[in-house]
Amino acid sequence: MKGPGRRVRPPWAPLVVAGGMAAAVGSVLSWARVSTDSSVVDVRGTSSPQGTAVLVLGIGLVLVGFSLALAALPAPRRLVVAGALGLAVVALTLFVVGGQDRELDQGIRHRLETGFGPVNATEIRRTHEALVAAGLQTSFRFGVYLALAGGLAAVVGAAGSWGSSGRDERPPEQAGGPGYSGPPWTVPEDRITGMDS
Repeated sequence: MKGPGRRVRPPWAPLVVAGGMAAAVGSVLSWARVSTDSSVVDVRGTSSPQGTAVLVLGIGLVLVGFSLALAALPAPRRLVVAGALGLAVVALTLFVVGGQDRELDQGIRHRLETGFGPVNATEIRRTHEALVAAGLQTSFRFGVYLALAGGLAAVVGAAGSWGSSGRDERPPEQAGGPGYSGPPWTVPEDRITGMDS
């Protein structure tokens, strides 16, 4: 006799959770370093709108990943959400990596506002030009790459789980699906008629 079946949970759901955690942690780490001969400034991801968005998306991925693992909602819908959140993290981090000057301006703003208070775009541009002329160097840090890797992991986890989402390994008599013709103790109608007579 076939033992009781079970409903299949997305097998790669833990990868979605891990990807979300990596994105969230990466967002609060340093994303860029701005250095000159006299100073070095590390800029955290959450000091920019993109980094803050990655933090929120990472938390969302963790929650969706846990719901996948616990099978609390229809899996296909959650897998689509997980994939979309992961792609958003990837897009935001690539946007940052592809805009080095923009990240430099974020570092300049952070430095000036820390020392002198609010600054405007003109002051940032002038400072940028002066620093570049003086030999300023910029580089991306571990945090942005960790967040990018987390987004990619979440996308892979969602895609890898898609084929098994919603599949039911229970026997038809338990699942009530195709091939189920009623309980095995059903009495044929002709016997019921004979018993009535």
